[in-house]
Amino acid sequence: MTFFYKHIVPTGLKIYLKQINLCKLTHRVTKTLRAREHPVTKTLHTHTTLGKITTLFSGAALVDQHEKVKGIFVTGTDTEIGKTVIAGGLAAILKQAGANVGVMKPISTGDMADAEYLKHAAQVDDPLHLINPVSLCHPLAPSVSANIEGKHVDILEISKAYSILQQKYDYLIVEGVGGIAVPINDDKLVVDLIKYLGLPIIIVANAGLGTINHTMLTVEYARQHQIIILGIVLNMLQSGKSSLVELTNPKEIERVTQIPVLGVVPFNEQIGKPNPDSDYLADFISKHIELDFLNLGDML
Repeated sequence: MTFFYKHIVPTGLKIYLKQINLCKLTHRVTKTLRAREHPVTKTLHTHTTLGKITTLFSGAALVDQHEKVKGIFVTGTDTEIGKTVIAGGLAAILKQAGANVGVMKPISTGDMADAEYLKHAAQVDDPLHLINPVSLCHPLAPSVSANIEGKHVDILEISKAYSILQQKYDYLIVEGVGGIAVPINDDKLVVDLIKYLGLPIIIVANAGLGTINHTMLTVEYARQHQIIILGIVLNMLQSGKSSLVELTNPKEIERVTQIPVLGVVPFNEQIGKPNPDSDYLADFISKHIELDFLNLGDML
């Protein structure tokens, strides 16, 4: 049991499992996740073959070579949905709390602005080519941009950079490119990269009209691919007061997905600019997102 807890259960979920008999998970886990029928209470299987251990937690296959890494993969329901601000904000919060946190943007298209934002937010000194090992010129799907440039997006190349960062930091915030089903090369999607890294995800979604459908599709696709979903963050992309849509979407999304909505982040022009003040960014995001899933106590 000790080996299972220390080496198999993803760190982002340890807060939900401490001091709990694994045969009696339901009450405290369910209370923490705020979802009575959340998949985490339904499935827990372990399979061992020739020394390689693969754990199915809520149906999520974890890659054993990265099982000790603490981290989160921030994905979204669309492009330009606010993934960078949320990922940078989480990194800034961890940095402010004294955690040894690193950031990564495995693939970028168009420019390296997202990687620069993350680097500034986390206050790290890593070179951009390490934070962002695959940088493509055209603001298109990675597979399309790479084909135009005569390149191939190699997950092994990303893995090398990830391994270096993994050894340097106790916790990694990794931001995806586009949505979860965006093709990164001829036969791999963003979801394949998530599975390869073995990280749980946070889904960033628009807070406005239409988001229920987009969020539901993203959640179901992640579940089909056995990805652990820690929660959903709703991001307001325009200024102004919350309408009835923004006020009712969080509860309805929780109801239909059985995934906790961690918060609704209001529009803020200041944090959307390049290189915002890291402390201001951390303070703003922490006011609007529940942070229990970060498990700060275990990192400090």
